Amino acid sequence: MIDRKWTRAEVKEKLAIIKKDIDRYADGCTPKEKIDYIRSQIRARAELINSENMLECLIFIMSAFNHFVTYREYDLTETRQFMEIARRFLHLQNIHPKKSTLSFFYWDLYYFSSQLSHLKGNFLNAAWELEIASRYKSKDSDRNSVLDSIFKAELSMNMGNSRRSVELFAEADKKLTSLKGIKGKQSLSEKIRIGVIRNKRLQGHPENALELIHTEIDKAGGSEVFEKELLWEKACCDTQVNPRHSLRPFKNLLVKNGTHYQPVYLLEAYLWKGASSKNAPLKLYKLRTLIEDPKLDLKNYWFLVKIIKIMEQVEKDKESILMNLTSMRPILSTLPTIKQIDWKMMVLLSLGRWLLANKLNFMAEAVLSEYQNLSLRLSGGNKDDVLNLASDLNMT
Repeated sequence: MIDRKWTRAEVKEKLAIIKKDIDRYADGCTPKEKIDYIRSQIRARAELINSENMLECLIFIMSAFNHFVTYREYDLTETRQFMEIARRFLHLQNIHPKKSTLSFFYWDLYYFSSQLSHLKGNFLNAAWELEIASRYKSKDSDRNSVLDSIFKAELSMNMGNSRRSVELFAEADKKLTSLKGIKGKQSLSEKIRIGVIRNKRLQGHPENALELIHTEIDKAGGSEVFEKELLWEKACCDTQVNPRHSLRPFKNLLVKNGTHYQPVYLLEAYLWKGASSKNAPLKLYKLRTLIEDPKLDLKNYWFLVKIIKIMEQVEKDKESILMNLTSMRPILSTLPTIKQIDWKMMVLLSLGRWLLANKLNFMAEAVLSEYQNLSLRLSGGNKDDVLNLASDLNMT
């Protein structure tokens, strides 16, 4: 038996205290040190069945999930354990999923679980968990309703359902426009606008995406993150519309210590280079240089680093086809876990190019057929090369 029930006022107070505690500890420490501290606080309270400890443990678990989503790195077994502890404590507190004023904890749990599945490329499980989350009331229902639509739009896009993604972004925008005084309204609006631009580009309509980009640039007044994403999307669109598939638009963005000298952009540039014709060269920093640069934290993108390293190695080694095929096998197992559909497609094109160059035609056909299938899905059956990078390949 528990000693007492939590009150909403107590929960609010504990949330503020623990946030301040984590922020104070995290000041000046690494993300790993921060999550290790959170883990230690969870372990210290997980078996202490009294109301205060259970509440603190639950809040630390939510903080851990938020950290996992932010830094894109987590252990599946550990998250399941944390989820089980959280559910047990909510059950012991007899918090009704619908009637209790504290039922938002259920929304948080399933929403985080959905995001973690999305990060691992498990889209159907992400959709399933999101559907469960939507059955509960969230703490900030107006803002989270917008977030919910944005997340569903991104999830639909990465599943290849661009038509539904367009509808969901429009739904998110309509909800956001109708709300007054919502926290982070500009950030949410920018997230929607970038999502719509990316959607147009990946449907195979980079010209339409460029029109939207130029409109946004003319407006000015966006956040630094938004302006950075706009410029990157512009480079992607410029590359897709260029009949020679020139990668020159990326060159000026990737200067050392510049605005786009960040892991996500630097590594995506490698994918563009690998997916493109050899007639569209792009001089990039050596991967080893990026790995050794203390200013770059590549840990959250290690799956891309691994793929790029393998592709670089097989490009150098022209001798043993069998050895190269064996060393490339991990790419196939990593592919389904890649969240962003355009990254997945560029990896497929890179593989297809190498296989064709080495006259491994059967496997090349299989890989390029998968690229075509994703293109057709994104374009509603209209285009089999939405990135417009494969015109030099013999795809039938």
